[in-house]
Amino acid sequence: MVNEKTNKMNSKGKNRFQKMTLVLLGLILGLSVIVTVGSTPAQAATTKASTSKTSSAASQTLYSWSKGKTVSILGASISTFDGYGVPGYEMWYPANSKTIKKVSQTWWMQVINQTGMKLGTNASYSGSPVSGKLNDETGFYYISNTRVMSLCVTDPKTGLAVAPDLIIVKGGTNDMFLGRSLGEYWPGKKLMNTTETDIFTDAYDYLLTILQKVYPTSKILCLTCTQVYDPDKNYQEYVNDHKNTINDYDEMIIAIANAHNIPVIDTRNAGLTVSETEDGTHPNAKGATKLANYIVSQMKKIQVK
Repeated sequence: MVNEKTNKMNSKGKNRFQKMTLVLLGLILGLSVIVTVGSTPAQAATTKASTSKTSSAASQTLYSWSKGKTVSILGASISTFDGYGVPGYEMWYPANSKTIKKVSQTWWMQVINQTGMKLGTNASYSGSPVSGKLNDETGFYYISNTRVMSLCVTDPKTGLAVAPDLIIVKGGTNDMFLGRSLGEYWPGKKLMNTTETDIFTDAYDYLLTILQKVYPTSKILCLTCTQVYDPDKNYQEYVNDHKNTINDYDEMIIAIANAHNIPVIDTRNAGLTVSETEDGTHPNAKGATKLANYIVSQMKKIQVK
């Protein structure tokens, strides 16, 4: 079943990426010719009208809004599961897990099942950092054109590449592991104008900016990184070569998401303990359920229109 599913995703994935290429390149070059991903002018007009009606409607929680919506996941190893990702992207679950052997046990599928959402694309890639190269064709870096394009969803009726209703972003742990410089951030900071960066704050700011441009009709939800314990130091808090812990990266995630007016859930508050991880980083079955339950509880508090 996994191979059959992967083959289907290969053919669909290639077509989807091709359709997205011109959209993303246009946005990077500063062009404003695309209203929404994969739309025709008529569809764009419909989307605009629909958006206007939605904005005038009474606000509701992200949880109540999400039922029946498509969600794409942008994450790293914690958010993977073989057979449910983009072809060619490295997976961590279930091969490396002792307790998570079914996709229904992952934190993200539990969130989907609890909210009634539908999986669009899981563009998670094990070991991948947010920072890196824009023109990397493998999709390894969150900010790469390929990775951003992979979040789109194929409309089963039209075959067009369309934007997911919701994009969940969970990243930063591998930037810490790789010793990426934390950098600095303040609201209004000039956006990076290079095609490559090893500075986390520059990369995360760019990522949210490009996601909002490429997927203007999608809602975005940011998640901070969960606790990271160092197995080589008796599972104490992990500290990288720059003397930074995951808390430093998480605080930047919160600041940048707030500046972009994107809701953020601080998953550190889920309180995963060492015993709820496989290795100090990756949630086990118990930890994944705890994480999913916390995320859903917070979605019930986030107001959207």
